[in-house]
Amino acid sequence: MYELFSEEIFSDNTKEVVFYASCLSLYRLHLLVASADIPQNMRKFKWHILVLVGAIVAGKEIPKLNSKAMESYCQKIIRAFAKSGSSVVNPFNQAVEIITSMDDITDDRLKRQLVMEEMLNKISYRDRDTHR
Repeated sequence: MYELFSEEIFSDNTKEVVFYASCLSLYRLHLLVASADIPQNMRKFKWHILVLVGAIVAGKEIPKLNSKAMESYCQKIIRAFAKSGSSVVNPFNQAVEIITSMDDITDDRLKRQLVMEEMLNKISYRDRDTHR
């Protein structure tokens, strides 16, 4: 993955807010697992959870890394995860519910893009709009 995307991710044109939003999301996930707000066995799905909570909070359409739209997208994530409380836990719990609702989740299947698309399709607009 690093070899495929490192040039784009670490481009001088990529805005710092992308890294901050990403780190904040991962930090929140680790805190929620450590505090048992999210089951320990969900660590295995951390990359899937991060994509799902991003989509729940900011939308499924991810803008280009160097765009103004990406800055807005990241600010939605930062606003959602900069505070504490149930409003932070809710999108992560929704992501966990989506993952646990999936049938036949094998390690091999998790590596495929199709399973991520299936997970994203389970996000309802109602759920996503409550986090905007």
